Amino acid sequence: MTAPARDGHPIPVRIYRPASPPSGGSPLVVFYHGGGFCLGGLENEELNCRLFAQKLGCVCVNVDYRLAPENKFPTAVLDSWDTLQWAAANTKKLGADPSKGFVIGGTSAGGNIAAALALLARDEKLDPPLTGVSLLIPALTGLDAIPEQYKDEILSYEQNKDAPILGRGAIDTFMGMVRSTFMPSLIANTVQLTTSLTKTLPCITYSLLKQMACRRATTFRFAEWIPCGMKLWSTNASCGKNTIRGRSSTYTLVCRTVFGASFPT
Repeated sequence: MTAPARDGHPIPVRIYRPASPPSGGSPLVVFYHGGGFCLGGLENEELNCRLFAQKLGCVCVNVDYRLAPENKFPTAVLDSWDTLQWAAANTKKLGADPSKGFVIGGTSAGGNIAAALALLARDEKLDPPLTGVSLLIPALTGLDAIPEQYKDEILSYEQNKDAPILGRGAIDTFMGMVRSTFMPSLIANTVQLTTSLTKTLPCITYSLLKQMACRRATTFRFAEWIPCGMKLWSTNASCGKNTIRGRSSTYTLVCRTVFGASFPT
């Protein structure tokens, strides 16, 4: 199955449905894979999507957005937003009931995309509205966007620079490819991505932490935001030794201490 992108490109999606749907209806989940915006595909989130359907009775849409460097930034974000809008408009066709839950999420780069789209969905009044966000080791900000008062919190980039799975070299390579393909003219073709998002480009998708530190931070209105779950891998496991976990944990710290946000456990 495919969802239509604004430029006519068919975005591949894979739909997962529970074998025995809940009698009251199935929540809808739209999920975005990781891979530094440059790698990955539908297979990356196969297990998570299957578990959403099997264990939670959800209908899950797995999205194969276009990747850099072949596709200029922010094509991946636009594809993801177009697919989210398509899913929202086709809930009955998908067999989902968003009144039971409408959640977006993703891993790493996909978590970055999901975080940005949650804000965009709020500001653009996506209908039906989202009810939650699930961010798995999300890449939420670039090092050049860290407010001075939080730089001491960002330790993982140096501590885990030689990590076997996601070290500094891999991060720098991914971000170099993304930044090298940044195409401002594509931004004009969006749904007028709101000030709270466009002012931060091109730093890794949407550099949320930088935006929080500036005067426009009130546009985030965390009191009006939807529930957000954050997952950071254990530091004792090799998979937890990556360079982005510090940025994710600092993001939650700022949300809690500056904006009074809460994250369900």
